[in-house]
Amino acid sequence: MKNLVIATDGSPSAEEAVEFGLELALEQGASVTFVHAVPPDEFAVGRLAAVPHPHEEAVDGSDTGLAAAAAAAEKAGVAHKVERLADETVHAILEVAEREDADLIVVGSHGHRGVGHLLGSVSRDLLQRAERPVLVVKAGAARARD
Repeated sequence: MKNLVIATDGSPSAEEAVEFGLELALEQGASVTFVHAVPPDEFAVGRLAAVPHPHEEAVDGSDTGLAAAAAAAEKAGVAHKVERLADETVHAILEVAEREDADLIVVGSHGHRGVGHLLGSVSRDLLQRAERPVLVVKAGAARARD
């Protein structure tokens, strides 16, 4: 295993996926690409002009999450890159995984939208759509290993 893609949105579950993914990368001598997708701005077209439609949720935490992931990789001594894309989340993760020829995609079980189901929509959709292996890190997995 040489290339991992780790998805992060800065949520606690994503932080656990970063931690788990970095441990795996260190064990395997793999490099990591961290990826976060910000939904593209939507525009409502009026009679005179296109008007920006604001996002329903804050997206500014992505920079903090990516910076924390990069800092953790630096501390662990894992070679890494950071990708922040304006795209639909699952599509962006799959695109980066394809471009980087990822051996594995690592994602947390739930993002910022909550834990109302067994899997979050991004992890569930990745499992359904990915043609590469996907590792879903269950919330609390890092604490269970300690």
